[in-house]
Amino acid sequence: MKAAKLDKQDTMEMNLVPMIDIIFNLLVFFILSSEMASLDHIANLKLPMASEAKPEDKRPDRMVINVDGNSNIIIGGRTMKSLNDLSRVLAAAKRTADAEQRRGNASQPILINADRNVPWQKIQDIMETAAKHKLSQLSFATKKGDKEE
Repeated sequence: MKAAKLDKQDTMEMNLVPMIDIIFNLLVFFILSSEMASLDHIANLKLPMASEAKPEDKRPDRMVINVDGNSNIIIGGRTMKSLNDLSRVLAAAKRTADAEQRRGNASQPILINADRNVPWQKIQDIMETAAKHKLSQLSFATKKGDKEE
């Protein structure tokens, strides 16, 4: 038996198309996930100070409610025009949380990031709206420290 000789035309080539497809999908995934992560936090918030602040529990299922210095309520990059809009979003979150709870998962956690200059009444309105929908797992973002900057 003779060993087959390979001609220059018979050389093996590597198909790069599947690898390019995977790289493209990874790139799209990371761009979208970084965009979604940035919607949770607003860089211009001056958080209130708290001497007993604890590290943030970053649960992936938590809802983040931002309240900027102008008392605008922002969820996922979308500004709520009124408390009725907030109520609709929280009602949908409650329905989702109830469905998850039937599967054995915990209730819907909510993180409130509010600028230190927001009147307390606005925060109280948000808390009452959450309570109306039986969403009670609330936490507040603060900076650790004793003195205002």
